[in-house]
Amino acid sequence: MKSFLSRYWRIACCLCVIFASGGGIGYLYGKRQANAVTVITTTETSAAADAWKASALAKLNAQLDLTPQQVESVTSVLEQTEQSIAQNRERALLQMHLQVLKAHDGFAPYLNPNQLARLQKMREELKRRILQRFANLLTEPEKSLLSMHQQ
Repeated sequence: MKSFLSRYWRIACCLCVIFASGGGIGYLYGKRQANAVTVITTTETSAAADAWKASALAKLNAQLDLTPQQVESVTSVLEQTEQSIAQNRERALLQMHLQVLKAHDGFAPYLNPNQLARLQKMREELKRRILQRFANLLTEPEKSLLSMHQQ
């Protein structure tokens, strides 16, 4: 009987070790994913916009039974809509980046001097990316906000 219980005890211990290992690996993987930076490139957005335009045109054509002339006119309207959406999206991304820059001000008081130095480098990099990517969208108040962050 002892041999029988001993065997099951070993199996149960092994299963617990396997379970704990999986939990630890999952935790570390999740932590790594949380620290990953997601970069949205223009090619991804342009491909998505083209796919949207083609999908919308196909759906309209199927549901409305458009003539070739109507397809041409609708395509023109869809292209204008696509451009407007792209501009609005870029403006929204700019606002998001500016909000992140403001967030740095919010958590700076909670950091030690070493962390503050690293945060300052992060701020400068973010500011550089904002100026590089959104230079044509920046308004004067936003430019002044960026200059305040040069401190």
